[in-house]
Amino acid sequence: MSAHVRKIKRVILKHRASLVVNLDANQRRFPCLIVDSSKSGFRLRGISRIKTGELVELLVEDSLHSHSSQRCRVAWVGKVGTKHAGDIGLEIA
Repeated sequence: MSAHVRKIKRVILKHRASLVVNLDANQRRFPCLIVDSSKSGFRLRGISRIKTGELVELLVEDSLHSHSSQRCRVAWVGKVGTKHAGDIGLEIA
């Protein structure tokens, strides 16, 4: 069994953000923490009740109180009992 080798460098972050779920009629906004990021996506902590494949919008708050947003797809959800429990992975859409 070979070890998984990440080809894209990840940057460790601790940025506050919000995740907007259900981008159609009934939007909900959830606070979260961006744990790390890469050119292709993000790992978040603090989100529950989300499903793989959902389209979401990540609203990033910076230190100057401005916001940027990024449309993403939920790539994975951490399983209970693993080191990634409570984390989700987003791919930039």
